[in-house]
Amino acid sequence: MPLLDESALQQSLQEITSKYGAIQGCLHLQKRELQDADAEQLLFQSFLLAKHLKKHLADEYSSGRPFFVVISQMDGSLGMGEKQTAPSMRGQAGLVKSLQKEWPRVLCRLVDLDPNFGEKDVTEKILQEIMDPDLSLAETAYLGQERRTLEIDSVNWSNKPSQELDKNKVFLVSGGAKGVTAECIIRLAQIHPARFILTGRSKIIEEPEWAKGLENGDLQQAAIESIRQSGEKPTPPKVRDLMASIESNRSLGTNLQRLRSLGAEVEYLAVDVTDEKGLRKALAPLQKKWGPVEGIIHGAGVLADKRIENKTYQDIQRVYQTKVAGLKTLLKVIDEKKLSHLVLFSSAAGFFGNAGQSDYAAANEVLNQYALQFSQTHPECQVVSFNWGPWEGGMVDEDLKKMFEKRGVYVIPLESGTNLFTECILNPPEEPLLVVGSTMGLPESSMPRNEDSIEIRRVLKSEKLPVLQDHRIGENAVLPASFAQSWMESTCQKINPGLKLTQCTDFKVLKGIVFNSELQDSYNLSLKKISSESDDAIKLEAKISSTHGSKSRFHYSCQLELEPQDQGSIDENPEYGDCDIKTENPVDGKAFYENGTLFHGPAFQGVKQLLRQDESGLLLSCNLPRLEASELGSFSRNTFSPMFLDLGYQAMLIWARNNYDCASLPLAMKHSKHFMEPFPEQEFFISLDVTDHNSNRVTGNIVFHDKDSTVFSKMEGAEVTLSKKLNSIFASA
Repeated sequence: MPLLDESALQQSLQEITSKYGAIQGCLHLQKRELQDADAEQLLFQSFLLAKHLKKHLADEYSSGRPFFVVISQMDGSLGMGEKQTAPSMRGQAGLVKSLQKEWPRVLCRLVDLDPNFGEKDVTEKILQEIMDPDLSLAETAYLGQERRTLEIDSVNWSNKPSQELDKNKVFLVSGGAKGVTAECIIRLAQIHPARFILTGRSKIIEEPEWAKGLENGDLQQAAIESIRQSGEKPTPPKVRDLMASIESNRSLGTNLQRLRSLGAEVEYLAVDVTDEKGLRKALAPLQKKWGPVEGIIHGAGVLADKRIENKTYQDIQRVYQTKVAGLKTLLKVIDEKKLSHLVLFSSAAGFFGNAGQSDYAAANEVLNQYALQFSQTHPECQVVSFNWGPWEGGMVDEDLKKMFEKRGVYVIPLESGTNLFTECILNPPEEPLLVVGSTMGLPESSMPRNEDSIEIRRVLKSEKLPVLQDHRIGENAVLPASFAQSWMESTCQKINPGLKLTQCTDFKVLKGIVFNSELQDSYNLSLKKISSESDDAIKLEAKISSTHGSKSRFHYSCQLELEPQDQGSIDENPEYGDCDIKTENPVDGKAFYENGTLFHGPAFQGVKQLLRQDESGLLLSCNLPRLEASELGSFSRNTFSPMFLDLGYQAMLIWARNNYDCASLPLAMKHSKHFMEPFPEQEFFISLDVTDHNSNRVTGNIVFHDKDSTVFSKMEGAEVTLSKKLNSIFASA
């Protein structure tokens, strides 16, 4: 099939549907070893396939499991390993993650298989991925039998002192005369003036007499009159274009002047960054004058935002090549051996995907791959690829900022972003890929799945959950109730992209999961739609069970409610009310883990102080240690930390022991709602209000909040069951 010939591709798809019926999915296979030019062609083929399959997979297909899955065999690590693969192969990830945002009901995924896999393993893993109910996971990999994905982590910033830049150091900066890139260069020059060669497509022109000294409305009227005098009709597009050229020219000139006023030496080259011959010719006299380029800052980029079905091949080429071919050109026209800094302006749209920006996302993922590989082959060069989220100012006005905030997207303040850029130049992070900001938001569509019920199987093994070695009762590790609740909540969120979880109700521990000889190989999570107040909002009944012979044993249950993510404004964290967190006689939290009140090991020991306690409840100061994703296994990707929620039940165990001298275990919870969670190692507080109690049970309401009474989460009607038989077991733990 000639995939780059759109008319032939459409004809082929029509013939397939006429002969075989509806297209249920697309499996795009890539060879194990590819030259980058071939990988680039395959990427463009994927774009056109997705463009013309959109109506088949996302519009017309109404049941079952439509999928768009790309299979590669890069290194079993999604290109993040030490094996050097064709960088353009990573572009598939940007495409797939953007399709995931545009097609929330379609399984969109890049799967990278171990190059050593044979036919049987490849077939098995492909089938496993196609049947995965988790629509939120856009890329997976297998190295051996270990299943992996990519996660972001907080920066491990080095403590070494900031570098001093030689004032004669030469930086070649693409797209550096305007916008965010210019602001970053100006901030750097404020601290360390250097030599900057800025490139851009705009030419510096002499401003026409009619525009000089005019701003805003006056400039617009003068532009209209200028167009009239030229004999043309002053249409709005013509007026906008003429004004934009004047404003662009002014911005360029102003920024050059700002840099020179800071003591920097600056030259501007009006040349397309993808034009190797033109750039080499323009650069030659400057390198002869100043010396070789020692730093590259690649900030050039163009946008052609459209959903996949509306993109043209020319759109894709232009957006992609400005980033990717632009970088290749910059590296070709300088001596790589002299390079001390390679700084790339990538985008969070690449790492997370973004609706309407599939080409931009793909290009930036390839940029990230070049950064990773360059840092491996040139360890003496300081490489940073900034995956920027949207910035304040410029393209993000107040209305657009509100839209981003509504979708949960952090907008980077100009001062914070430029300061971070400068810090990374002077004191680079250890890893070359840096995500700045938050995710690019949830899928724009809010379509719940059509199924009335779904069942998901998960294998639970204690060796895959190392953190559970710190949650043992007697000789056996036990799954915390909070893990079960978090599992059910996260799964319903993941299989309903575009919806947000609003509350969990009627959570019950029916028979806890103990990691002993009776442990089953796998557990089933069933989600059943029980009501819907509207076409979009849904209510689900969730149950976790296992099979014993021919019988089912139920372990946990709850009900979950979801509504469209974009319905109304973002939930604001409620205030807990007046809460005095001061105390004269705090009790060290270590005492409860040492005297048998609590059985939890170090990973779960988040209670730091008991600040206050009486017959009506207590107040705790808490924080949680920072854990590696490997310690939490599959629970590391949950939308709300189960470790955090477990501390609420610990608060009840402390109150029960102090008032009844009884150990206790979680039993149920009537209602919970999450707003946000604190960062690891951040202090927060738990307020327990006991509403009912006797020698058998304690019931209460739990609020997680900060020192300013902003609520992180709340649990109402939480219940624990008391048993003196557990006292000795807790004490031994």
